[in-house]
Amino acid sequence: MNDLQPIRTVLGDQIDDLVATEHGYVVLVGHIIDFTSVPELIWVSSRGEVLQKARLPGDPLTDRIRYGALPLRIGPDGLVWSGTHDALLGFGADGQLRRQVALELDSTEKICSFVAQPDGFVVSAFAPGSRRPRAKVLRVSMDGLTRWQTELPVPDDVNHWDGHPKEPLLISGNCVLTSYFDVSGGFGNSFGLNLDDGAVRFKTTPRTLGNLAISGNESFLLGVQGYGRFHTEEIDGAGRC
Repeated sequence: MNDLQPIRTVLGDQIDDLVATEHGYVVLVGHIIDFTSVPELIWVSSRGEVLQKARLPGDPLTDRIRYGALPLRIGPDGLVWSGTHDALLGFGADGQLRRQVALELDSTEKICSFVAQPDGFVVSAFAPGSRRPRAKVLRVSMDGLTRWQTELPVPDDVNHWDGHPKEPLLISGNCVLTSYFDVSGGFGNSFGLNLDDGAVRFKTTPRTLGNLAISGNESFLLGVQGYGRFHTEEIDGAGRC
């Protein structure tokens, strides 16, 4: 039996996210390490060859704060989507920016995560605040127009409640799952919403959030990790184990 030989490609910066395409991978690099430049998308073939690079638009000094750890998504249109804190950016396989979708957010709100849909996007957003932080989920059209938005209940007395940067926004069937947590303590909640109208279906009890995954039609796996605890729960579209 032949040993598998790894294909190694040196990209020169920290890898922040990666998605597989038909012919290889697209990698997001450099939003944390180098504060003199903005992040790049790099297209890599299945043989490890660098095919294209695309620098996310903006000035590295004035716009640096606009970029966070947003995930990469492959849209139904074949574009690779990433974004800034207030807009989603779609890139073609040639590395060119093909679409830019500005969202109807106020100046204090930022995008935490998103999922590309055939008719637009579902987006989780957050507005920090010392007295009243706000978390919400929006469904928007390909033009960025809001079809519905739902504000989620977060504690009034928590100053550091934020969108969990490592937890994806998940959609299975007609159920949207999103998570927010308190960065000072590590505890948070997951919320289930209707995809068609944004109505809240359930809110989990506070927990130390781990990884999330889709396990079936309107069912999800919730990982709980931290404070000496590690286990996984499967819940349905009503939040029941």
